Amino acid sequence: MKKNDMSEFNFNIIENLAFKTLTYHKNYDLLYDGHKFFISCEGTISKLRIIERKPPLIIGEYDFDIVDLATMKLLNYDISSIDGDNFGDILITEFFNMIKSNEFEIENYDKAILLNNLILTKEFRGKFVSDEFIEMMFRNYYDERTIILGLFLPIQYNKNNSNSFLNERVVRNKLKAGVEEYHTIPAVDYYSLRELNTRDDEEYDTYKIYSVADRLGFRRLNLETSMFVFEPEKTRKRMFRKHLYEKSEKKH
Repeated sequence: MKKNDMSEFNFNIIENLAFKTLTYHKNYDLLYDGHKFFISCEGTISKLRIIERKPPLIIGEYDFDIVDLATMKLLNYDISSIDGDNFGDILITEFFNMIKSNEFEIENYDKAILLNNLILTKEFRGKFVSDEFIEMMFRNYYDERTIILGLFLPIQYNKNNSNSFLNERVVRNKLKAGVEEYHTIPAVDYYSLRELNTRDDEEYDTYKIYSVADRLGFRRLNLETSMFVFEPEKTRKRMFRKHLYEKSEKKH
C-alpha cells in the first residue's frame, strides 16, 4: 500500500487529539415533562502539546443530548405526550415531532443521541478533526439499539447555538501546566465566527454543511428538515482504512 493512498490521514494531528466530555444527569423533571430522561453532554477537543511541555490547546467544542428511551419504555412513559416545543431546541422539537408522526420505529431503539453542534477553530476545520469526532461518537456511544441524529445548519442560521457562541461563550486555555492561569478569549473571536455570521449566501452555506454531513456518514431525513441520521458504514470503512495505514507505517 502506497503512503499516498492514505493521504486522508494526518497522524501529526490525529495522534495528538483529546476529547473531554462532561455529562450532566437529571434525576427529576426540572422545567418540563421528560426532562429527567435527558442526559446532557458537552465537551472540548484539544490538541495535546506534550513534546512542547505545554498544556493542551482547545481547538473545538461540541454538545449533544442522550435520550434514555429504554427507561421511558420501562416506566411505560408516554413518549408521544412530550411537547418538544417546550425545550426551546430545534433538534429536540423535530425529534419529538418525528415520534408523533411515526417517522421511525421507537421500539427499535434504547437510546437517541441528538448532536447539537460541533465548532472548530478555522485552522482545523478541514483537517480530519470532524471525522475523528464522529469516530469518537461511534466508538463510545453507538450500537444497533442507538440512533444518532444531527442538526446541520450554518452557525448564523442555527438558533440553538448562534447567540451562545456569538455573544456569550468564552474559551479559556491554560497558560502553564500546574498553574491556574488562563488566557480567555470570546468564542466568537477564537473560532473566527464573525466572518461566518456576516455571510448572507444561505443556499451556498447550507450546501457546504450538507456536504460535510454526507462525508461524515449522515443522511438527510427529508427535504423539509436540517436533521440528519447517522449511518455507520462510512465511519466503519474509514476506521478500517486507518487501521491498515497504521499497520503499514509500523513496518517501515
